[in-house]
Amino acid sequence: MKSNLAVLSSDNKTIKFIEDNNINDLCYLYANSSRNIDNAQSFCNSNGFQKYYGSYEELINDDEI
Repeated sequence: MKSNLAVLSSDNKTIKFIEDNNINDLCYLYANSSRNIDNAQSFCNSNGFQKYYGSYEELINDDEI
């Protein structure tokens, strides 16, 4: 059973790590957060994540993680 993956980053190094290690085969790309919501949204849309947050606290409070 796959778990939801959440990342505290909107950096391209994050998605490279996920792809290089086939983590997307093990987990659903669920959510990411950034201190800048525009960066989080762009990262989400570009990389197939389902949700994005403009603060780390919002991400941590998501019950689906």
